[in-house]
Amino acid sequence: MRWCAACHVVASDQRQANTDAPPFEEIAKRFSEPGLTTFLLDPHAKMPDMNLTRFEAPDIAAYVSTLK
Repeated sequence: MRWCAACHVVASDQRQANTDAPPFEEIAKRFSEPGLTTFLLDPHAKMPDMNLTRFEAPDIAAYVSTLK
């Protein structure tokens, strides 16, 4: 939540986020867990590079994947 909630809806009780950023539930439906892990390690230009470790990225991807 610390890194993502400013742009994405990351929890069902969250009411506001950036309208250009898809909610985690939508991301979970679009990406496989391995694909999301890869993306988090090399994010697109609109997303800040959070310098996630090879341990943190799969943990976040696993959480997002539970929101399908």
